Amino acid sequence: MNIYQWPIGSLLKKFKKLKSNHIKMILEKKCECCENILHNKVAMKRGFNLYRCNSCGLIFVWPQPSEKVFLSLYSSSDGYYLDTPADLSLTSSARADVVDKLLRSAGIKKGSFLDVGCASGALIFHLKEKGWDVSGIEINSGAVQIAQKNNLQVIEKKFQNHPYENGTFDVIHMGDVIEHCDSPNQVLSIAHALLKKSGALILRTPNADCSFAQRSLPVAKFLRLPWPHSEAPYHLFDFTVNSLRILLEKHGFEISHIDCERTSRFAYIIGGMGYFDEMKRRIKKNYQKKYSLSTLRYAPRIILLSTIFAPIFFAGKITDKYNKKGNVINILAKRL
Repeated sequence: MNIYQWPIGSLLKKFKKLKSNHIKMILEKKCECCENILHNKVAMKRGFNLYRCNSCGLIFVWPQPSEKVFLSLYSSSDGYYLDTPADLSLTSSARADVVDKLLRSAGIKKGSFLDVGCASGALIFHLKEKGWDVSGIEINSGAVQIAQKNNLQVIEKKFQNHPYENGTFDVIHMGDVIEHCDSPNQVLSIAHALLKKSGALILRTPNADCSFAQRSLPVAKFLRLPWPHSEAPYHLFDFTVNSLRILLEKHGFEISHIDCERTSRFAYIIGGMGYFDEMKRRIKKNYQKKYSLSTLRYAPRIILLSTIFAPIFFAGKITDKYNKKGNVINILAKRL
């Protein structure tokens, strides 16, 4: 008689299956930041697997979407650029004020400024008014057209295919960009080469170590819901302060300023579940009908998710304030 036909054997069979499934939850791949090779699967979002590095805490999508899928995510028909105004003078200058003040406090004089992933160019539009010599690079054609109509030097290319000469810029800015890049190592290597000696790199990216991210993950896993912190596959990486520090030092940067900003709104967090994106796309597709009935089916889901995650979100905000953490990492690093 086969051992698996015994009562105890059936339990062994179940254990063997469970062990096999557990092994599939572990990925062997070199970490983008610390080069550790063991990572645990922590979630799934929009059909993409998310793994966490056991050493530095980096969270990443694997396997990554194909180049065709990647570019389609940022096409003009996608919801990612729906709210871009044609006249950039109507946009807020708040981010430009923050960046300008940060650079002045670090003793960096006004010079050449490249905004990577500049979208329609709102940031560099206002920095140009402050006296910076600005340029931008962006992969979305519609956003580039808006920037160019506002007399900005913005080109439509992936950053990896840039036309600039080495040592061109005093400052390179990547605001909510590096988490979208398929190879942060390659991107930072290019940025280092493009900066002048003692030039500055400004990074802004979501914090995978904030309280809401950490507390919402087990709840989402238990209820089999999308993890609201993750924006996969738009975001291919979710960084911690530690993983970013390792990555920057590896590419010849010295961090001179770092803070964790508390900026998130609950509507944005629930939007991360993917339902708001779908509603916006459907409304745009049916723009002649201001309110499309097809979008109403998402309303009960949003109400339910709000009920589940609201207590976690607001508890996380209180915890982050006490621990001086935030959901967004801001870094200014100088080229060595």
